[in-house]
Amino acid sequence: MAKPDKRRNYDEAFKTEALRVARESRSTQPPARSLNIRPKLLYEWQKAVQPPLPADPTEVRQLRAANRRLEQELGRGIEGNVWAAPPVLRYAPAAGRTASAR
Repeated sequence: MAKPDKRRNYDEAFKTEALRVARESRSTQPPARSLNIRPKLLYEWQKAVQPPLPADPTEVRQLRAANRRLEQELGRGIEGNVWAAPPVLRYAPAAGRTASAR
């Protein structure tokens, strides 16, 4: 005698509604709890309906080139880059006192 399947099967309408609720709440945990399903199952359903990322080699090459260019700009210290400017001393020690004398 075969064992009964303990896995629950959800229809497409339930999955669609669960995904809509998760999208509106911008979280997966509370909707999963309210629907009595595992959050991981909701993540799997979200992944299944997402369109696959394009594997266009030209686009990948362009994005990598743009990343290299931006990294170089950050390294050069373009104007307005807060990391390239020297630090500003906001609170100077009182006259006659140094930081080590405190």
